[in-house]
Amino acid sequence: MNKLRLVKLLVFFLTFVLIFGMILAGQIIYRKASQKQNGDNIMSLNLNQPKGSYLVDYKVNSDMIVMHIKGGNSGERLISVDAKGKAIIATINLN
Repeated sequence: MNKLRLVKLLVFFLTFVLIFGMILAGQIIYRKASQKQNGDNIMSLNLNQPKGSYLVDYKVNSDMIVMHIKGGNSGERLISVDAKGKAIIATINLN
C-alpha cells in the first residue's frame, strides 16, 4: 500500500514539474519575442535617392555595403556605404 502511495506522489510531483516547466518556458519565449531591439544595433542612413527608387541587390563585405539601385528617373546606380561610419562613400551611375 505504501508503494502505491509513493508512486502516486511521484506521478503528481513529476506532473507538477512538467506543467510548471512548460509555463515557465512559454513565459521566457514570450518575453524574448516581445523585446524591442536595442537601438544601437540598428543602422539608419538616408541615401537621398529620388522617389520611386528601389533596391535590386546588395553585397555586404566586412566594412562596406554595396547596393544596386534602380528607378526614380535616375537610371541604374551602385552606392557604396561605410557600415561603421554610416556614410555614403561613392555613387556610381551605370548609364
